[in-house]
Amino acid sequence: MHAVGTTASRLLQGVDFLDFVRRKEASPASGAGDSVASADERRLYVPGLHPRDFDHHVQRAKDYLTALFSLSTLADATYTVVTQRNPNTSTRTPSGFNPANDYLDII
Repeated sequence: MHAVGTTASRLLQGVDFLDFVRRKEASPASGAGDSVASADERRLYVPGLHPRDFDHHVQRAKDYLTALFSLSTLADATYTVVTQRNPNTSTRTPSGFNPANDYLDII
């Protein structure tokens, strides 16, 4: 149903057995549609299910904000700014060659 709401032209199907492990937030199936959707289900967009359309947008906003304001993102951005002027940082020349400058700090 998620693929119907997109402009996908090809569908690949696979099975990841870790997907069958229940998370704590997942509710038990108790009937036809009266259970609360898990966060994974709220990430899928299914056209025509209007009550869940709002849940989909809220979950996507939570995901984006979590990624934007996570501590690891802040640490990576800080590290990038701090090491910006390091002459031994890992880089590529305009011709695509790796001069291996980052190994000078290791040596």
